[in-house]
Amino acid sequence: MKDKSDNWYISESTIHGFGVFAKGNKVCGEIIDVVATVPVNTYLPLSCQAMIEFLQSSQITSMGNMLNHLTCANCELVENQNSGVWVLKTTSSIKDKEELAVDYKKNPWFLSRDTCSYCEPTLNDLGVINEFK
Repeated sequence: MKDKSDNWYISESTIHGFGVFAKGNKVCGEIIDVVATVPVNTYLPLSCQAMIEFLQSSQITSMGNMLNHLTCANCELVENQNSGVWVLKTTSSIKDKEELAVDYKKNPWFLSRDTCSYCEPTLNDLGVINEFK
């Protein structure tokens, strides 16, 4: 997997661990790169076997795995014309070397993650999920 392109690179983040950063200034609405490729027309709920097949046939890029969360995100994930190809699109102007971030609450279900503990506690942070194990 690539860890940089003409539009972005991965480096240490002030948000969390490592993150994705802009190469050059970006305008609002600019497509940065592909985040994930997933099977088209997959609907919830999925059986266990269907979920395994879905995950095995999906590809999340290194950039998609490294995007950090901000509630005031400067990017969003959008599907490219119902093709199953999800891309990172800017939602504001972005300066060279600025970190690219998404709001995890607005991710498609297959890329959903817990929000960071700085924003609000998740069920896992509160110990609720562990109680059901």
